[in-house]
Amino acid sequence: MYLRPNYVVVYDIVDTTDSSYQVSFNTHQPYEPDIYDTQWHNPGTGIADYPSATKARWDYDTVRIFQKTVLPTSDFKYHIVGGENYSCYIEDTATNYPPHPSYRGGRDETDPVFLPWRIAIQPDTGSTTDYSFLNVFEVADTSQSDITTTNRVNGTNYEGVHIKDSTEEKVVIFQLSSGAISYTITNDVKSLHLLFG
Repeated sequence: MYLRPNYVVVYDIVDTTDSSYQVSFNTHQPYEPDIYDTQWHNPGTGIADYPSATKARWDYDTVRIFQKTVLPTSDFKYHIVGGENYSCYIEDTATNYPPHPSYRGGRDETDPVFLPWRIAIQPDTGSTTDYSFLNVFEVADTSQSDITTTNRVNGTNYEGVHIKDSTEEKVVIFQLSSGAISYTITNDVKSLHLLFG
């Protein structure tokens, strides 16, 4: 869900038939991301895991993009892969494959790979076959150090987020089953409410 002018909310439900299968919510970045658990970290080239991470950010020129994971709330990690010799790395075969020409956006073979970094949000395996991923993205400028305050809003039959934007707060609710939805928020300015069933 795109929320003007600068937010995107993504809710994804994944069902598997095998609880040992590693599911992931993946995003790809053109530049190295910073990862936040209790402070911001720079993962460096290669593979890195952050089991307490909840947020990421990456910059392009004067633009900064933030990502915050609202779901899952526990028992997951940020799995980071990228950088030189890892831009197209497949862990099952421990191989950095040469990218398909279309992956470079039609650019010359000597140009850098277009999206050489990826963040995989990976829940722990073995406990369930049903996973929910709820992520909020914000586009800002590099003077903004953190994503706008974003809180989970949930009940027995819905999941959602409350974005505390300074000009118009935004509430996005996804109904998961039939029945009435009731929630309460505390807002400082006018608020926009979007409900999906």
